[in-house]
Amino acid sequence: MNLTLVDFDDKSPYELIELLNTVVGELDEEQKKEKHANETPDEHNERVGGFLTILGFPAEHKPNFKHGDKKTV
Repeated sequence: MNLTLVDFDDKSPYELIELLNTVVGELDEEQKKEKHANETPDEHNERVGGFLTILGFPAEHKPNFKHGDKKTV
């Protein structure tokens, strides 16, 4: 995606969520944004968090992506 750390840091919370959706969608076809267009922020958070757990993300950490926090994303 040709992003530098500065580019990433300049992204708005909405853009960070979109970036996260793009990345997980590339990793797994079932995670593509179009398939989840009507989900609530809480549903999105659960889906992406569950997917990251499958990838080995620490399960004891409960990420919260719905507000586009830079540290979490």
